[in-house]
Parts: sequence; structure tokens; C-alpha cells
Amino acid sequence: MKKNLFVFCLVVLNLFSLNARAKTSVYTIKSLAEYQSAETKAIAGDTILWASGTYHDVVWVVAKDGISVKAERPGAVIFSGSSKVEIKANGTIFSGFQFIGGKADGDVCKISGSHNVVEQLNVSEYHSNYYFNIAASGRH
Repeated sequence: MKKNLFVFCLVVLNLFSLNARAKTSVYTIKSLAEYQSAETKAIAGDTILWASGTYHDVVWVVAKDGISVKAERPGAVIFSGSSKVEIKANGTIFSGFQFIGGKADGDVCKISGSHNVVEQLNVSEYHSNYYFNIAASGRH
């Protein structure tokens, strides 16, 4: 009897888990305006994918907690010119981008949020204050 109850509880928990995962959204974007629109709609667990390509003079802020901001294919999204990003959000995954051959006022990537994962990034031939600057308010 207890074994059947245990199995029933596992099945119910898995159904709730599948339902929660099914509600996440993926937004594929090609411009700063599209990014801002997607971030406004996004909820924690959603992913915003920058479409592969080269983007010039993109100055943006990741401000929504709990989202993933990634390149459609790691390394295939290149920012240049005066492009730079600030991650003010918490619990963000930021992954797969290149910043190549540009000049940014301040830092290329400033992180002031906490509990973020920043991975698979390349900054090359960029003139800036710092490539990566983790603010004192940013933790983990």
C-alpha cells in the first residue's frame, strides 16, 4: 500500500514538473529593440537568443532576474563598435558572445547583479576601461 502511494506521489510530482517546464519561452531576436521587447515579456526561466550575426554599437542592460541570454550558436554572435553590456539582474545566464574590434566607453561587460553565470565569452581587440568588471554589489 505504501509503495503504491509513493509511486503515485512521484507521478504527480513529475506531472507538475513537466507542466512548469512547458511554460518557459524562447525568444530569438536580431536587434536591441527586439531584445528590450523580449526582456519585457520574459519571465524567470525563459531564454533570449541573439540570432547569429554581427551587431554594431549595441549598448544594453540585462535587467530581468532569472533569464538566460545566449548566442544562438556560441561564438556566432559578434558585437563590435561601441557595444557593451551591463548585467544588473540576478540569477542570469549570459553565454556565447564575442566582442571584437571595438571601443567602448567604460567596461565591455559590467556585472552588478548576483548569482549570475557568465560563460563562453571572448573579448578581443577592444579598447575599454575593463573587459569584465564585477561591481562590489555583485556576488557569486
